[in-house]
Amino acid sequence: MAVAVVTIPALVRGIGVARFGVLSIAWIVIGYFTLFDLGIGRALTKLVADKLGANEEHSIPPLAWTSLLMLFLLGVLGGLVTSAVSPWLVHRLLKVPLELQAETLYGFYLLALSIPILTATSGLRGVLEAQQRFRILNLIRIPMSIFSFAGPLLCLPFSHSLVPVIAILVAGRIIGLAAHALACFHAMPALRHSFVLQRSLIAPLLRLGGWMTVSNLVGPAILYSDRFVIGALLSLSAVSYYTVPFDMVSRLILIPAAISGVLFPAFALSAAQDRDRTELLLRRGVKYVFLAVFPMVLVIVTMAPEILRLWLGAAFAENTVRCFAGWLQEYLLTASRKCLLPCSRASDDLTLQSRCFWSSYQFISWRLACL
Repeated sequence: MAVAVVTIPALVRGIGVARFGVLSIAWIVIGYFTLFDLGIGRALTKLVADKLGANEEHSIPPLAWTSLLMLFLLGVLGGLVTSAVSPWLVHRLLKVPLELQAETLYGFYLLALSIPILTATSGLRGVLEAQQRFRILNLIRIPMSIFSFAGPLLCLPFSHSLVPVIAILVAGRIIGLAAHALACFHAMPALRHSFVLQRSLIAPLLRLGGWMTVSNLVGPAILYSDRFVIGALLSLSAVSYYTVPFDMVSRLILIPAAISGVLFPAFALSAAQDRDRTELLLRRGVKYVFLAVFPMVLVIVTMAPEILRLWLGAAFAENTVRCFAGWLQEYLLTASRKCLLPCSRASDDLTLQSRCFWSSYQFISWRLACL
């Protein structure tokens, strides 16, 4: 979060408001377009956790390698789809200024190339989460999050074009993929020595990933469809005014995300062995998340105008203060619910999952109606 506070004003001044609007869309793709994995990444976490709980470690390598191959192929398919629709997005849907259309299109092509990297990384991360290797995951995640904001600054002395800026983001994800692979091989040496694919595992992975696929589609739709609507109806500058406060607030989501990430494999183990413990874990997770975020949100909402003026200047703050307060209120409402979805996934509670998705649908409808 501290890195974002320092780098976002420098990026806005360095590449301009319109280019920063495109960069904010690039951050969406780089950070969240694992929706192309059809839920297999999260399904892999649950299945590996189940194998560990049943002392069946010997069956994990075929499961992991089959899942990783599926994820990579799905990522390739997602990259092809993204490449195909990129000209339409740049020239027709989004109101990209004429002088920025060429570099924006090349940037979108680079993002399409990164999608197989993102989906494969989600599978490797799932294996580590199932083993509850959260220390190594955080040691990878924190530098990668910092690089997502600080990396584009490396280009500013040489170029203000979007192409090298997005290329640096893609290079960072390649390094992240390598780091996750090395961590997996260290945590589970059997993966290095047993490269086995099993066709019989494809159906269980897709079946378990079904509801998780709905989550992967609904979640990004809730968070990011509005900025595509703004880009299509208004301008990329308006996207910048809208997303800068979101980029700040999204750093705060690390708190509930870290807790729910730890709880998911714990839910997967306790759901099969002790359902009372699952209920206890859920209650504690919701309580601790709320206690952690409420005081912070209260202070920031109260001081939002002053914070924005000091951070981005009076002109930019005037256009973003309402969005900033709105994002903070949404964050407070949704943070405590971050524990519900991993619990429903781990316990295969389809009723709870469907309720989560229905509430998500109602929320996105309300937000788009308010734009």
